Amino acid sequence: MAIQDINIDEFRTLFDMATDVAHVGYWEWDIQTNDVLWSRQKIEIYGEDSETFKPAFEKFLTVIDDETKERVLKEIDDVLNQKKKYYDLQHKIKLKNGKVAWVHEKAFVIYSDEGQPLRMIGIVYDITDKILTLEKLKISQEHTSFLKSHDQLTSLLNKNSLLKNLEAMSSESERFSILFLDIDNFRIINNTYGHLFGDIVLQKVGHMLQNTTCNNHCYRYSADEFVIIVNSECDLQKTLKNIKMTFSKPVSISGNLLRIGFCIGISSYPKNSTDIQELIKDANTALLLAKTQGKEQILFYESYMSDEISKQHLLLEALKDSIKEELFLPYYQPKVNSLTKEVVSFESLVRWESHGKVIPPSFFLHLARENNLINEIDLIMLKKSLAQLKIWHENGHKISISVNFTNDDFNSIAIYKVLQEYQEHLEYLTIEVTESELMNLSDEDLQHLNELKKLGVKLSLDDFGTGYSSLQYIHKLPLDELKIDKAFVDRIPGSSKDEDLVKIIKSIADTFKLSCIVEGVENEEQKEFFKKLNLTTIQGYFYSKPLTQEEATRVLEKGL
Repeated sequence: MAIQDINIDEFRTLFDMATDVAHVGYWEWDIQTNDVLWSRQKIEIYGEDSETFKPAFEKFLTVIDDETKERVLKEIDDVLNQKKKYYDLQHKIKLKNGKVAWVHEKAFVIYSDEGQPLRMIGIVYDITDKILTLEKLKISQEHTSFLKSHDQLTSLLNKNSLLKNLEAMSSESERFSILFLDIDNFRIINNTYGHLFGDIVLQKVGHMLQNTTCNNHCYRYSADEFVIIVNSECDLQKTLKNIKMTFSKPVSISGNLLRIGFCIGISSYPKNSTDIQELIKDANTALLLAKTQGKEQILFYESYMSDEISKQHLLLEALKDSIKEELFLPYYQPKVNSLTKEVVSFESLVRWESHGKVIPPSFFLHLARENNLINEIDLIMLKKSLAQLKIWHENGHKISISVNFTNDDFNSIAIYKVLQEYQEHLEYLTIEVTESELMNLSDEDLQHLNELKKLGVKLSLDDFGTGYSSLQYIHKLPLDELKIDKAFVDRIPGSSKDEDLVKIIKSIADTFKLSCIVEGVENEEQKEFFKKLNLTTIQGYFYSKPLTQEEATRVLEKGL
């Protein structure tokens, strides 16, 4: 079959199909009469109904803003006056539905023999998708560039920016100090509320820390570690005071009140070093040592600290080995009825047996907590304490015992297996939880507490009155007793405030029908003061130091 030339109608049909596929519109403007012709595709690109819309040059001008209108009119004027050969412009238009689209218009002018412009003929492309893609790409590139210098989670400056800024400051011989900050007990927050909540805490803390600086030199270094640079324009002591003041009260995060504190290590340029990496290492060393001394500690780097950290590392390795070999011993401190001098219970206190020496908890517990080892030590202590309790019961001594728990213990399957093994003795077991642990109890932890209560286990709130949350949560917890902290006892008698506080705690215990134990009693005067308040269960060196298993057995057999 021979190929025939297509006629004009067929060509128009093909052209119409092509412009549909390409999403291109066609238009004409009769410059002499101001008449306008728009193809169906152009009308649809401009968001109008092709059946009813009547195009006009004035209508075109209504869908573009003033800035675009100025560009369009200038471009048309340049083409009509033959300053340019073609009209070629990209601009946005406002559609009838309120959305914005982008178009690319191209056109040329037909002139008379005398050079007068007669008609302008053009096409329009819908480039909205292209523009949106480019904008997304630009945003992505900007975001990528941002992440090179900023932390993704907190939007604070990151480690790369820290190193760059420190190098710049040192090259100018500017004096400055590096503050390394680590959030106290952040692991407990993560374990209690979950890592998503932990991320929210880091964002909140980062924002609050940023506001404590005078120059916005606040960086997220890693995990829960932050760095603040205090340069010569700022006052170091004022910055430390700002941090303390900012976090002096519990912080509200997603409906939860959290007590946020920091340990801080500080190094200074050029005092400690002129090498940036050494300065960072020194500040981190001071931080690590500060963390071994408790919460909210601040240390300035001194040369001896590097040796101390090396010792801490060796101690940690020895601690891990001792956990594997279960070289931890319960020492038993009696709780005594001051009216009868009868031992009514023991508190099981941990000691570390190493190379023939017995090491007190103050020497190693902080290290165990910082390195997530405390749960394993608690498990060893629970097993050994319950095994000894069973022996005492079999020998006719129906004594009770208390052990110390952290929040992590409530979620430990291994600990629940031990409790099940000694189920018949659990009515003689009391679990002591401190106020600092109480602040981070989750709903799941509370559920576990109630499950323990069903097994017969009693619950004691240790160090009562020293924290922030006891009165807020005491009505929620299945408590059996309160322990009045040694911090109040030390100043009795003699401190009217502490005496009044003890009376208030006694009243709270009576109100909630809880037992009340006094710990840290060391002299006759203290014992008599509490006896007059009818606080007769006493724990402290006045009656006995913590005892070995043999010594405790002897006390049960012969008395104090």
